[in-house]
Amino acid sequence: MILRMFYIGCAALGLFTLALQLLMSVLGIGDHDAADVHDLHAADHGGGFGLLSIRTLAAFLAFFGLTGWWLTSLGFGPVPAAALSLFAGGAAMATVGWLLSQQRRLDVQGNLDPANAVGATASVYLRVPAQGEGAGKVHVKVQGRTAELAAVSDGAAIPTGAIVTVQRLVAPDTVAVRPLAPPAGDR
Repeated sequence: MILRMFYIGCAALGLFTLALQLLMSVLGIGDHDAADVHDLHAADHGGGFGLLSIRTLAAFLAFFGLTGWWLTSLGFGPVPAAALSLFAGGAAMATVGWLLSQQRRLDVQGNLDPANAVGATASVYLRVPAQGEGAGKVHVKVQGRTAELAAVSDGAAIPTGAIVTVQRLVAPDTVAVRPLAPPAGDR
């Protein structure tokens, strides 16, 4: 009876911790796995996955407790129940650690750096006025995706549809462009 109560207590603590973390995540109250050890900092250095964290330890407790309670209810002795419960808890801990490491791999910065467009070819989307008369828009492939950037000309106006090269970055979101070939109307 005491052993069964121990297993129920472990399961309750693990499930309560998991439910609390889920609730806090749904409410957007920060990252509540900040106390993670992450496999002795291997995850911070690009390798391994976080085996020791609040979530993995909660999963261990929940599965250890539920398995132990279930097995003792079925009449298993204390040693086989403990061994199988440790295995179930360890498997849950490793699975959650692996899933969290896969989730961390998805966390990337999606910020576009317009400076990476310098030297690329682009298509004029909105007419680029002559030098000093304002800005137009170009579509340029940068960092594996098509971006729309403001564009200025160092010379004559550049019509919509013209193919240009990005010469330099003139502002955080504005590039200077030059036509690759004379526009069709100027030939």
